[in-house]
Amino acid sequence: MTNEYYVTYFTINPASKEHKILTFLPELNKNTCDLERNLIPTHINTCICGNLQNNQIYVQKTPSDFHKCPIRVGMGDLHPFSSVKSYYKLKDLEPIREVTGCDYEILNIVASKINANLSLLKIRSQASNAFTEASFVKYLEDGILDICAGGLYRIYGDTVAYSGIYGNQAIIWVYTVERAQRSLENLITKIDGLYIFFLFYLYYSLVWYFLSRIEERRVSLHITLLYSFGTMIGSANLQRACSTKQRIVNGFYLILCIHTVAYINIQLYSFLTISHPPMLYKTNNDIMSSGKKVFLQPPGRNFVDDSSIETLLRKSEYCSDFIDCEIKALKYKGVTIVLDGQLKELQAVTAENDEAKFMRTTENILNIYHEMPISKVSLVMEKLQSVMMRLRDTGILNKLYAQSLGILNVSKSEVFMKNTLRNSYHCMTGCSITSHDFAAAFYLWLVGIALSVLVLLIELAVRRRYPRINNIFLQ
Repeated sequence: MTNEYYVTYFTINPASKEHKILTFLPELNKNTCDLERNLIPTHINTCICGNLQNNQIYVQKTPSDFHKCPIRVGMGDLHPFSSVKSYYKLKDLEPIREVTGCDYEILNIVASKINANLSLLKIRSQASNAFTEASFVKYLEDGILDICAGGLYRIYGDTVAYSGIYGNQAIIWVYTVERAQRSLENLITKIDGLYIFFLFYLYYSLVWYFLSRIEERRVSLHITLLYSFGTMIGSANLQRACSTKQRIVNGFYLILCIHTVAYINIQLYSFLTISHPPMLYKTNNDIMSSGKKVFLQPPGRNFVDDSSIETLLRKSEYCSDFIDCEIKALKYKGVTIVLDGQLKELQAVTAENDEAKFMRTTENILNIYHEMPISKVSLVMEKLQSVMMRLRDTGILNKLYAQSLGILNVSKSEVFMKNTLRNSYHCMTGCSITSHDFAAAFYLWLVGIALSVLVLLIELAVRRRYPRINNIFLQ
């Protein structure tokens, strides 16, 4: 369907001095869908003595009823704006049979408004850059297509018209996150300040030993070390002090022992009850210097013109498309680039234990604004722009976008992200440690009992065979 220029006529009646404004409105042939000139002029307005009867002079020449004629739409594939089944198996301009997404829903509203049918055709090939490819613009210029949709942008120049902005989203870095698991290594790292107490323990033992030697008391160094260590962990008494000097040293060492036990208990307590948030990255520079594996599409398919990202591209692991990059980033705990609209579904699908496995930086790489390119010679141009403006003002476009993302996925994503950002337990009203947290200590105790019973059995067997032997092991 092509548009033509129709002249508006001004006529005058010499007798009444009335000026009439007339024009010829085009009509669509119901059978051929060709545009035809109506031979009967339509009266638009009348001017009497310089006063118009109404405010119309130039009226819209686009037909209001398309009589179920087809609107030829070139459809790309970009979730959540459009998702075409078997997209990469189709050739350019091959009919599309199954498609979902907010762009498709918008076009259905437009088609219903003007009583037209949608004829969906595939645009772009598999090797095309999904963000800067412009080969389909020629289809609009030549009138082969009326509209192109599927998450496109205002980047194709003035050779085509545009629907107006109906959506925007950011291109962002996303990275995998994981809470540190409880392990002996993490516990040792947590109580790394314990060495200070051991230094004072050695210092006390040596002071006690030399004070005893000065007072000419026979003491054993290894017995002194043993009793001092037992006191420090709260399992033994200190050796008996025989002088004021030793009593003073013992008194202050006991204060140190109380703090040592408190320090160990507090660190163990927090280790068993508090799960801290994972490592988070705020800026793009943080994520790019994090050392995580980077998964990006090869330079020919990349849509970001940035020197730092181009450097990463040369070092990054290969992935064929967005989905492949997401899968590999999750598998190898790396980072990749996605559209903001894809992140919520990604978080909802990959979450574990009600926590998101993917997070994003607070900075955007860039923002893109979605508009549908329209053929300037298409009759549907003015209707689409008019309907799009009303849909945007009513908020229907945002609703369609959220529905295409999946309202359930959006709500899940928000919950999972909040769970990831906060501590699993803050100990605001008191913490509880269950037997499960100390399971390792119980298992170790059982091993000790088993070893003790084994020694007892060996002693009984040896005594029966050699009655003269009282005890095999030194007490």
